Amino acid sequence: LIIMSRIVSSVANWMTRVLAMLTIPIAAVAANHLPSAALDSSHSNSASENADAGGQSATDRPLPVIGIAAGENTEQGQALAWALRQALDSSIEWKSAPVEYSFDTLASSSGCPQLPDSECLAKIAKRTNLTRFIWGRLSVAKGHIKAHLGLYESESANLNAQLEYSAKFTDTFDEDLLRLASVALGQMLGPLHFPVIVHSRERTGELLVDDVSVGRLSDGIARVSATAGDHSIRLVLPDATTIARSFHIRVDHPTQLRLDFIDVPEG
Repeated sequence: LIIMSRIVSSVANWMTRVLAMLTIPIAAVAANHLPSAALDSSHSNSASENADAGGQSATDRPLPVIGIAAGENTEQGQALAWALRQALDSSIEWKSAPVEYSFDTLASSSGCPQLPDSECLAKIAKRTNLTRFIWGRLSVAKGHIKAHLGLYESESANLNAQLEYSAKFTDTFDEDLLRLASVALGQMLGPLHFPVIVHSRERTGELLVDDVSVGRLSDGIARVSATAGDHSIRLVLPDATTIARSFHIRVDHPTQLRLDFIDVPEG
């Protein structure tokens, strides 16, 4: 009996060990085949929170144009500053913001050199509590303007743009000056786009500007955008019929377009 009891006990211990050894790889295989999200859910949550904390994109915040240092050429300096602000306000990406002091005053009180350097711009940023702004300086010679523009950002490399144009561009409603301003801003901020409102007797269809799809008509209307200047647009109807035309984008107001079939006499 004693011998039989020992045999039974040994067999039971051996079976227990076998079962234990079998369950370990099964558990490991199950864990290896769990979805990664389930295995790393805490990391996933923190990544989501960080994305939310990123919050506002750069273009959601106003961008001040603090002014153009122009010396005796006040009229030209004010006209360019106005054009820069108008281009920002007319674009779909940006908006300008008011400033309390002229750039000449800020530059003078900050001890800036004739062409402001990074140290000077940092002083202006501290005085105005601005983390970024557009600034500029221009000179006039023989009826010709040379303008140096800059984008100051406290935590980034400063970007610059150059403009050369006629000193006669002093009309604050001058479309040519507005277009030049939008081009210069585009060199620093990326291309500025301006609103285009499309109307048609057709109810639906795909819209392509310069052969790039930009949206669709909905009940005969669409709101799209494009950079300043000349472009082509096509409306491709559900049956693949196309209505095409060229158009010009202005900076000072939204562009209105009609895309309809027009009977043109053969000749």
